[in-house]
Amino acid sequence: MKPSPSQEGTVNISKLDRSNSLCCSYAARRICAGYPGRRDAQIVLENLSAEFVGGKIYVLMGRNGCGKSTLLKVLAGELHPNAGSADFECESGRHSCSIEYLPQDYRQALFPWKTVLENVYPWDNTSDLVEDGFDLNSFKETKIKILSDFGLGAVCNGFPYKLSGGQQQLLLLARSVVSTARVILLDEPFSALDIIWRSLVSEHLRRDWRGRGKVVICVMHEPEEAAVLADEVVFLSGSPMSVAERIHRESESKASVKDFRAEIEKMIQEFAHGEHNDA
Repeated sequence: MKPSPSQEGTVNISKLDRSNSLCCSYAARRICAGYPGRRDAQIVLENLSAEFVGGKIYVLMGRNGCGKSTLLKVLAGELHPNAGSADFECESGRHSCSIEYLPQDYRQALFPWKTVLENVYPWDNTSDLVEDGFDLNSFKETKIKILSDFGLGAVCNGFPYKLSGGQQQLLLLARSVVSTARVILLDEPFSALDIIWRSLVSEHLRRDWRGRGKVVICVMHEPEEAAVLADEVVFLSGSPMSVAERIHRESESKASVKDFRAEIEKMIQEFAHGEHNDA
């Protein structure tokens, strides 16, 4: 059995970020996007608009091929839209922002020449860490504690290629905990994790991401995982894609999570029986 994150050694990252007082959001505005260079070129997103508020976790759900990953790529700046924009806004006005993007092929985000410990924060720029309230003198210890929370403390001096697929994904999720990015985008972030770590990581990430005022958007498929992690599930459908439904979690209580999961499962059944038009 996998060890659970230690309560004594857990780093409460949520208290470090000094941007919590700002109301921030990341919005897709009338985005049109597709893959025109392909033989089967098609428009995947057409005049799609959606807003995502900081301090909340959003899960995108929908049928295979509806455009969830395409939307994430546009929001991450990996795919340039044909029209429209993705805008980050704060109370003081529109700003550019840093983005942390974990693609489906998560190995692309690893730095193979750096150790596991170095991969937690692989960048040379430390000014963002200071701005976010991290103590640089103890940052190494902070990273070690986070790796221990994610079951990687014993391999922190090794290299990513020696890790299993699940451990590599845990490493990148650990990176997201200390990330100074304002927006975090994850495409199937638990795909390589076993059922035990999925449960442990969901609770850990929810606490840390929400507490720091991040805009967090994930693509997921499992209703149980979405119910534990998300504040809101956005159901997507159609070709081109549109927002079919948005459902919200009411509170942190177990009863609320149970009700939220039931509502997600009900919506999935409605999609399965064609009650939401995908045409």
